[in-house]
Amino acid sequence: MRKILLRQQARSKRDGLSGLFRAEASQEIQRSFLRWVRQSGCSHVGLYAELGSEPGVASLAEPLWEEGVIVSFPRVTLDHPGKMEFVSIQSLDELQPGYRGVLEPDTTGCSQEPMVILMPGLAFGRDGGRLGYGGGVYDSYLNRRRTVPIRIGVCFENAILDSLPMEEHDVPVDGILSEKGLFWL
Repeated sequence: MRKILLRQQARSKRDGLSGLFRAEASQEIQRSFLRWVRQSGCSHVGLYAELGSEPGVASLAEPLWEEGVIVSFPRVTLDHPGKMEFVSIQSLDELQPGYRGVLEPDTTGCSQEPMVILMPGLAFGRDGGRLGYGGGVYDSYLNRRRTVPIRIGVCFENAILDSLPMEEHDVPVDGILSEKGLFWL
């Protein structure tokens, strides 16, 4: 019950941000992440196609490709709702509406494991907690991996809390990326 209320509050808070603020903050988020990719030498990144008032990160694909980075997006298999995989793409045109209306790669691409994934969420805790949308697809994906990629939660600064309730199956994030920068936990 607590997570349901937290989701409602976090969504309302994020939806209350102006479109101009969200656009400018999304640009800062992208700049910070590109700096980190260049410094780290990361060669394969998992992005997501933002939905509604989420911070925009899909357009990171273009500059990442220019840097020679492989870019993958999540795809939820409809025959097994909740099962997700990352599929590399070479153009944003390869994305189409999928699970819950989120843009994802078409069914022709092959599954690949990114070194780092950017994760959407309604809120993130400084304790590594992530408040997602309640479908459990990211946690299910991560719990099936032999090696877990670096996990970076993406949100606006007003969605960072001290802690969030976590259950046994919840996989914590390693860092939080907001318009204020990338912070490791």
